[in-house]
Order: sequence, then C-alpha cells, then structure tokens
Amino acid sequence: MLLCIILRLFSRRFAWVVILALVQPLSTTAQEVMWRYTVRPGDNLINLGKTHLVNPDTWREVQRINQIKNPYRIPVGTVLRVPLTLVKQSAATAEVIFVSGKAFIQQSLGQETPVDAGQKLAAGTQLSTRDKSKVVIRFADGTTATMDSNSILVLDSLSLYSGGVMVDTKLRLQQGQVETHANPRQTDGNRTQIITPTAIAAVRGTEFRVMASQTATTQETLDGQVAFSASEQTVNVDKGYGSLAELGKPPLAPVALLEAANTSAMQTSFEVLPVYFSLPPLSGAVTWEGKVSGEVSFNQIVAESTSNGREIGFGDLPDGQYYLKIHAKDQYGIAGYDATHPFIVRARPIAPNLTLPVSNSVVRVSQPELIWQPVTDTQRYVVQLSKEIDFKHIVETQQTDKTTIKLNHSLEAGQYYWRVASVSQNQEGPFTNVSQFTYKPAPPIPDISQLKVKVMQNRVYVDTLASPVGLTYEVHLDNDQNHQKDVWVGKGLPAQFNFLLKEYGKQTLYIHYLDSDDVLGPSAVYEFYAYPQ
Repeated sequence: MLLCIILRLFSRRFAWVVILALVQPLSTTAQEVMWRYTVRPGDNLINLGKTHLVNPDTWREVQRINQIKNPYRIPVGTVLRVPLTLVKQSAATAEVIFVSGKAFIQQSLGQETPVDAGQKLAAGTQLSTRDKSKVVIRFADGTTATMDSNSILVLDSLSLYSGGVMVDTKLRLQQGQVETHANPRQTDGNRTQIITPTAIAAVRGTEFRVMASQTATTQETLDGQVAFSASEQTVNVDKGYGSLAELGKPPLAPVALLEAANTSAMQTSFEVLPVYFSLPPLSGAVTWEGKVSGEVSFNQIVAESTSNGREIGFGDLPDGQYYLKIHAKDQYGIAGYDATHPFIVRARPIAPNLTLPVSNSVVRVSQPELIWQPVTDTQRYVVQLSKEIDFKHIVETQQTDKTTIKLNHSLEAGQYYWRVASVSQNQEGPFTNVSQFTYKPAPPIPDISQLKVKVMQNRVYVDTLASPVGLTYEVHLDNDQNHQKDVWVGKGLPAQFNFLLKEYGKQTLYIHYLDSDDVLGPSAVYEFYAYPQ
C-alpha cells in the first residue's frame, strides 16, 4: 500500500517535470517576438499583468523569463522582455494623408474605388497607383509610407498591443516603390516590415526605400538600419547603403549608394519644348530616373522619365516654375541619393518647326523663301534673319499670318541664321532654335570675249580667260550639221584645253562655270566651223 502511494506521487511528479520540459522551450525560444517594456516608478509585475496582458496571471511567465526575484520590487529603468503572445492585441487602422494623380482601392470582384485623403484603411486593404501618382499613408505609430507611381501595396497586418504601447505594421509591396519613414517617435518595440515577392525589409525606426518586382527587390537605407532578408539569410543595411535580393537568392552584400548628381551645370531655363537635360557625369551610374513637379515637396508629379543615355527628357510642360528630382541607379538597379534642380519653362506660344531651307544647307537664289509649319491658335509669326548666331545685328524682320515669306532684299554671299516666333493674343512666344544656311550664288555666265579656237589635225584647241577662284569650266560640244548633242563633254577644265574632233561642219560650244558643289552656271555659246585637213 505504501509502495502504491509512493509510485502515484512519483508518477505525478514525473508528469509535471515532463510538462515543464515541453512548455519551457516554447516560451523562451529565440524565435519568439518580444515586447521590451521599460519599468517606471510604481510598476510591479502584478500591475503589469492587469494592464497589458491578455491573462493577468501570466505575469509569472514574465517573471520567469526576466528572472525577477521579487515581483513587487523592480528597479526603475529595468527593461522587461514580454512575449507578444501574452500582450493584449487589437486591430489598428491607417489613414491616407495625401493623394495626387490616380490611386485606387481594390474591391471584391475586381472593382476599384478612388482613394481619398482622410480615408481610414483597415488591414487587408490593397491600394494601387497609376502614372504620375502618389499616395502617403500614416500608421498608428506615426510611420508614413509613400507609394510611387505604378505601385501595388497591401496592408497585410495592422496591430496595436495593449492600447498602443507597441505597434506592429506589416506591408506587402507587390510591385513598384515605397519610401518609408518608420517609427518617427522612436517608440521602443514598434516595428515595420515590408514584404515583397523576393525579400523582407524589417525596421524599428528608420527611413528607407523598397522597390519590388516579381523577380527582384532593391532596398536603400537613407537613415538608420534595415534588416534585409531573403532565402533565409539576412544582411543589415546601414545608412548610405543598399542591397538587392533576386528571386531564390540571398541578399547582396550592402553596397554604397551613388552620390546625388551635381546639377549645377544643368540648364535652368527653357523656351523650346520638349525639355531635355544633359546628364552630369557620375561614377557608377547606369540608368537615371527623374520626376518633375511644380512644388519642391513633389506632392504633385507633372512628368516622369527614365534614361540610360546622356540626357533625360520631359514632354509638353506648361509655362511655369518647376523642380526636377533625379537620381542614378547602379549596375544592380540600386538607386542613389536624390538631387533637386529648379528650372523655368517659358515656351508659350509654342515656336513652330522650321522646314526650309534645311539647316546647314546651301541656297542659290539671292531672295530665298523661308518656310515653317503652322502652330494651332497662332494669329501671326515674327521672322528674323541675321548674319550672327546671337542675332545682335538683324538683317531683316518680317511679320506675317502665313507660314512662309520671301526675303525683301537680295543677300550677299555668306552664312545666315533665321528663327521664327509665334504670336497669340498679342503675346509673343520664344523664338525657335536658330537654323543656319549659306547663300552661295550660282556661277555666272563665263566671259568668252577673248576665247580662241584652233583646229589642227582633227583636234580642237581652246584658249580662254582663266576661271574665277573656286570655279572651273564645264564644256559641251554639239555637232549642228549632224544634229548631234553632247558629242564631247569636259568637266573641271582649265582655261586651256583640247579634245578630238569626231565630225566636221558647224560646231557649237556651250561653256559653263562649275563650282565646288558641282553646281553648273548658265552657258556662254561659241560657234565655229571645222573642215577636213
């Protein structure tokens, strides 16, 4: 009997030991997320349990984890580790604080509704943006997430612990870019995660960017530090560094972000559209991204563009003051720091496209016709012609409601520059880019007053005046007796030349000057007779 009692006691004690062995590892595993609570004056574990824990009696678990001897006396400033599974939890909401462009909330059955500023968002909400759009969302701890154009973001989980002593925010970026300023008040325990198809970026308080596609994620830390995880590996990305996580691969070792571009040499005023900026040299730059806004805050995006060349362009911008925000991306697609560049557009009314003469061409008439394309809503045009590219001295100015003029004065040989401005409602717009042409008169009629022809042994010898500088002779021979044209043709001839005579009888020479552009002037005519010898 005594043996049975002992065995029962032993079996009960053994079972209790086994239970402890099973429970203890689960509650202290390194994988469990902890809330870190800093003890204040008057705090004790019993009050902590009543205020913050789902089950007030689980204060004993907190005591065990933190090895507190006296639950009623805890030194002020002690940081207690409390498993989140024990802490009271409630759903949080987010708020849209800014919208520009086109942004939508995805509803059931594929329907979309526009996003409005001030709108409250619950966990599970999916938002999307279109071109030239921006949405700023504020979360329970003051964290803000700014969605760029063509992005899709799901508010995966929004949680408050014990009425807000800790906030846990999980966002799922399916495509596009989000820039996040997390936990600005630096509250202990708050955390933010951005989950993409290939990686997770987790922070407790920092400023960073994440850009995602289905095959790769790039992350850039602008302040603080980001834990960047993919394929069960994590790298800590400090301020000024970025990383890349491709599908199925661990994160790239952090690389330094490219510097902000030096925009001091970029153009600041434009009178002709589209707007093009020459890109500054920047070591490591592979591609460039730029946005244009009328505000230095870039709340309203007017235009967006990318480039992998030497310039970046933007289209039909209205007249006004603008700001360009631009950054370069390296070989991994990691974006560097932004640079902001102010500029002005004064391009209205729009200048026309010049048609004829084609730029850098040669004209042969002394009063050429200038032609351009029409511009909508333009009442007239102002045309200027100058011999200087800076138009300090105007040769001729005309106004017309047509799209062509003929110059009033004959030109002297040389280079000329012309431009046209549109006038609408008595407002003159900027001039076109300057177009250049060269007036080069056609060669004159040769002077044959001293020309001599001698026929000897069936060969014709011609002696005439030397041609002017830059000109040579071109001569055509017709045999009138046999009605034959161009019996002989000579090009690039000097003042003395000869040729073999093929027919006898009356001969006619057509003598031209030929210039260096192979332009033929009018002919002088000389007739002579050739007889058998």
